[in-house]
Amino acid sequence: MNSNDLKMVAEALSMQQSWQVGKVLDRKYELTRPLSSKPVANAYLATEIETGESVVLRRCPPGAERGSLEREWEALEACKGDSVQEALSLYPASGFLSVMFYPNATPLIDLSPEQVDAFPILLPKILKAVSHCHKAGWIHGDIKPSNVLWDHDTNAIRLIDFGAAMPIGLSRKHLGSWHASVGFSSEAQTAGEGTAHPSDDWFALIRWIRQLDKVDVSEMSRHNLNRTLEWLGTQM
Repeated sequence: MNSNDLKMVAEALSMQQSWQVGKVLDRKYELTRPLSSKPVANAYLATEIETGESVVLRRCPPGAERGSLEREWEALEACKGDSVQEALSLYPASGFLSVMFYPNATPLIDLSPEQVDAFPILLPKILKAVSHCHKAGWIHGDIKPSNVLWDHDTNAIRLIDFGAAMPIGLSRKHLGSWHASVGFSSEAQTAGEGTAHPSDDWFALIRWIRQLDKVDVSEMSRHNLNRTLEWLGTQM
């Protein structure tokens, strides 16, 4: 284990101890529960003490470079819209930001087998949301089922977790660290090579759709998925 690995382990242990359920941050938020199963979660559900309302607090993962939290905030502000999780406040001195919590929405990774046919119906909205970010000058950088929320009542979707977002054209060459999800990232993105490009997000979406190749969906749904794959292929 090299010095960088040791540094990340130490930082992870420190983060694990600093954010625990029941802890009060900035005298304003009480942590309620982690929003991932990772040993060191970088997103927590919290209660705003003054109002009693629930919000999501996000912090940088272990090993993140200086300024990554501010970049995430900048991405959320630039890409704001109906299909993007709403940014609330940035707390740079304390190392976290707050974003809107949607109690009636669930990540698409939690789709039950009975709900799988909903994905092709939601897919055009996901394409529109990702394109919206690209038009704003940013890639999301981590498109996958756990980062798209679905509101069952309204059928609305929202992109969440902009921790890997980057301005289009930004070179990864000089970054101290970057984020890539195994199975949803190209070789270049995983290796930290090249520049941030819309094709990074389309590559991830193609991988997502390909995961459904062996899933039993209706003939119409399969047709829609294949048409989407054809279009995505032209964007690479």
